[in-house]
Amino acid sequence: MSDESWEEQFRQFLRKTGEDFRRTGEDIRAEAQKLLDAAMDPEKQQRVRDRLNDLTVWARKTAHDVAGAVEDATSKAQTAFHRATDKVTEATGASSTSPRRPPRRRAGRRAKPPSQGERSAGSASGRRRYSPPVLTRAILRRPGPDFAAGLTTAGLGKPDPSRMLAQHAAHADALRALGLEIEMLDPLPGFPDAYFVEDVAVVVPEVAVVARPGAPSRRGEADAIVPVLARHRNVVRLEGAATLDGGDVLTAGRTVFIGLSARTNEAGADQLARLLEPHGYRSQTVPVATGLHLKSSVSWLGGETLLVSQRFADRPELRTFRHIVVDATEEPACNTLLVNGTLLTPAGFPRTRRQLDETGLPVIELDLTEPRKMDGGLTCMSLRL
Repeated sequence: MSDESWEEQFRQFLRKTGEDFRRTGEDIRAEAQKLLDAAMDPEKQQRVRDRLNDLTVWARKTAHDVAGAVEDATSKAQTAFHRATDKVTEATGASSTSPRRPPRRRAGRRAKPPSQGERSAGSASGRRRYSPPVLTRAILRRPGPDFAAGLTTAGLGKPDPSRMLAQHAAHADALRALGLEIEMLDPLPGFPDAYFVEDVAVVVPEVAVVARPGAPSRRGEADAIVPVLARHRNVVRLEGAATLDGGDVLTAGRTVFIGLSARTNEAGADQLARLLEPHGYRSQTVPVATGLHLKSSVSWLGGETLLVSQRFADRPELRTFRHIVVDATEEPACNTLLVNGTLLTPAGFPRTRRQLDETGLPVIELDLTEPRKMDGGLTCMSLRL
């Protein structure tokens, strides 16, 4: 095929793909208009709201899937192209001074995961920008009547049961408003901390890793979450002497930061890294000298931006990401949650709120006075899928 013929076919492909996207957009607008027209009927307004919400979730997920498919196809094409050119270079005996691509590992062979001391996030310039997956479901567990007997070092007083339930419900409502279907689990008798459901698993689109909590009194919670997660993901588990709390695991695109804390040991971090590595995730351990979990001090705001406490602002493990540093008097606001392009953040921290507003993302404040008394925060009360 001549260069001119190939170029014309490529241009036709781009034109056709663009036209397909435009037609899809027009179809969506037409369907949305039908829903808006139906909204004039008071009896249909609740159904219209539900369908508009369904349409929003579908559009976000479809856009994410299409972008991922295009990136994957382009990456494979680039790989095939470079392999072909490498073969041509070798066959023609090109000079050793010619630029050469680094050798690639053969398909089908798994690279050995880096050791504890070798894990790194990679350079900012070399890391492909990663769009957060569209979340469609959240798993929560309602606080039980014994929740105040849970573990805590906060020293903020005894939590109020009615306010705790109200704040937990508001958290669920906020996630629902952002397009997530809520799966609310019943309290787990004998496990007062079980409503901090994030600590017992690490969930990514490809797999769910059931953790082994660092507090022995919480390990039964991990057994209880297995059948729940098995409905949505392939499930694997940490084993042996490994300990890991989900609160110590921050997924920022394809980089996974794992806090080494009183609850998460090196064996737990190493097992998690090995389980995620085949799915394209690269792990970096971060020492957590103070504070319960890594995510008590660090959150991902999307792209290459982290929200960090002053104590973590100079951590070398986080250096490849841009930092928004929270004032020392507002450290609880470090535990902020990105959900489908919106930031959920604790109420009562005006300086941090202003910093978050400057990102251009919508911000929702939630009252978390009672979970904070139990060493809890925004992220720990749900598993987002």
